[in-house]
Amino acid sequence: TFAAAGVKLDLDALVAGCTGDDCTIYQDADVDAAYRAGFRDPRIKAIAPQAPAVIDRMLPGELAGLDVPTLMISGRKDITTPDARTAIPAWDGLDDPRDLWLEMPDGGHITFLTVCSDLDAETLDVFQPTATMDGCGPDFIDPEVAIPIMNGYMLGFARAHVLGEARWLDVITGPVWNEGFVLTESDGT
Repeated sequence: TFAAAGVKLDLDALVAGCTGDDCTIYQDADVDAAYRAGFRDPRIKAIAPQAPAVIDRMLPGELAGLDVPTLMISGRKDITTPDARTAIPAWDGLDDPRDLWLEMPDGGHITFLTVCSDLDAETLDVFQPTATMDGCGPDFIDPEVAIPIMNGYMLGFARAHVLGEARWLDVITGPVWNEGFVLTESDGT
């Protein structure tokens, strides 16, 4: 999401941290050139990364250079993309006064998906063995509650920043819609 909005990734760091057979892709000259050129899509007017990742693989200062507003959504109990490694550094790097951070204190990585209720326990364990430690279960906000709220925030954010319907800013920056969420507004620094 960040890359599509204009953040350039540190290809050298990606290559250095890559292990396994999939790493040979970086040896392709076209792949190398694409990464170095960046993946910015000028049609993108706003972004809403959920459980952001590869923050440590972005070139320094790139997040501050974003010229589109960001609604970042994360779960504090996420063990796949832990806040300390991902969301917090991302938030610290963003500096657009339109940026918002929607956090779920009891959200995990799987909270962003409906698999907790869509799959039986055995299938869920095959799909994601860590699901009960990373978003499914009584220690987490119920995804059936969280997902519609996240969707509402994203829709309001898009209506405000993509369609220019400023009245939605009051809706998404007013009191949080559910006690399972915390909203932080950027101070623009």
